[in-house]
Amino acid sequence: MHQYERRSKSNARDVIDYEIEMMEHSAARVLSRPPNRSDFDQFAFLEAFLLHFRILLEFFGKPEARYRDNLYFQKPQTCDVDPSEETLDAVKKLAANLETRWGWKLNKFLAHPTEPRYTTTRSWAVQEMRDDMRALVAHWRSSCRGESQAKLRLF
Repeated sequence: MHQYERRSKSNARDVIDYEIEMMEHSAARVLSRPPNRSDFDQFAFLEAFLLHFRILLEFFGKPEARYRDNLYFQKPQTCDVDPSEETLDAVKKLAANLETRWGWKLNKFLAHPTEPRYTTTRSWAVQEMRDDMRALVAHWRSSCRGESQAKLRLF
């Protein structure tokens, strides 16, 4: 029997860096091929992209403590960053905009088995979503202390 695991993480920055890298990787895989309604690999990468996007959206935009051990950019003490007040305000606005545009849809079509999954037509603007998230990622990078800034890469 095989045991699968993701790479280890040694601190909060590693967790968020992993989410960013997985979002980027998944987006690149989806965008590298034309849409196909019967391509299960494409579906898997689309869902992986949406999952990592949703995780990052919550990290950047929902500082209320749904769970006590969650990491939140807007609560820097949880994730070892040092953002300025200006950066925190910018992140709050950007994340609120993305939450308005994508949050409901992500919850209804990804996170929960809902009626809209079979009653509503939908599509995902992967490139636009990724590009919008990159604006938040830029704030993450500029706020990280030390090596995290150099480690991250865009696909």
